[in-house]
Amino acid sequence: MVDIAAPNLKGLYIRSDSWDLNLLININACVALKRLKLSSLVVTDQWLENLLPNLLNLEIFDLYLCSSLRTVKISSNRLKYLILVSCNNLIEVDLDTPNFLGFSSDVRYGNDIVNPLPAFHLKASPLLEVKLKLIPETPDTNWYSELTKSLRNFNHSKAICLCCDDYKFTYRDAADDEDEKPCCASLPWKCWRHELKKVELQQNIGLKERLDLEKYFLTNADMLEIIDEQREWRNHSDPVVWQLELPSWW
Repeated sequence: MVDIAAPNLKGLYIRSDSWDLNLLININACVALKRLKLSSLVVTDQWLENLLPNLLNLEIFDLYLCSSLRTVKISSNRLKYLILVSCNNLIEVDLDTPNFLGFSSDVRYGNDIVNPLPAFHLKASPLLEVKLKLIPETPDTNWYSELTKSLRNFNHSKAICLCCDDYKFTYRDAADDEDEKPCCASLPWKCWRHELKKVELQQNIGLKERLDLEKYFLTNADMLEIIDEQREWRNHSDPVVWQLELPSWW
C-alpha cells in the first residue's frame, strides 16, 4: 500500500518496475496536485473514478502502461492535457473538459487490432491540439478505414499531428471527382485546405516523392510554407513528418 497525504504537493510520479505489482494507492489527500503521472501500475476504472473528484486542481494527467484500464471518464474545468501511452485495453475515453488543450496517445495498428483508438466522447476547447504516434505492426485496409473514423472525434480540434517512424501517406485530390461537393460548401468550418500554414520535412525522402508532396500541398492549400531541413536525399525509405507547433509539455 502507498498512502501519500501531502496537501501542498503539486507534482507526483508513481512508477512500478513490476508489471503485475498490484499496489493500493491512496493520494486523495493531495488536493493541490497539478500534474499526476502513473506508469506500469494496476489502475482500475473504479479507482480512477474515485480518485479524480478529489483532484480538483489537476491540469496534466499522464497514464503509461496501465493495461488494466478500460475506461477513462473525467469531468473537470481545470484539466488541460491528457497523455495515454500503451494503455492497450482502453476502450472508452469520456472527457467533459471545456478547457482541455492537448491530447497525446500512441496508436497501434495491425490485423489483430480492431479499433485503433478507443471510443471518444469529447467536450473540449476549440484550441485542442492532438498528437498521435502511429506504431506499425501489420497494417491492412480495414485498419486505415477505422483510423479515419477515429480521427473524426477531433474534427473541431485546432491541430492534429500524426507521427510515425515507418509510415507513408497517400492522398487523393477530391477535385478529380465529378460527384464531390465543392470544398467546404456544406461545412460550418473551413477545411485543412484553408487553414494549413506550414509543412516541415524533418527527415530525408526521395526527390520525386518530395516534389510530388510539395506540388500537392502548394496546389491545394491557400497559404503554406514548406520547410525542408535537409536537401540531400540519400534513400527512398526515410519518412516525412509534418511537424505542428505544439506546446512545450509535449
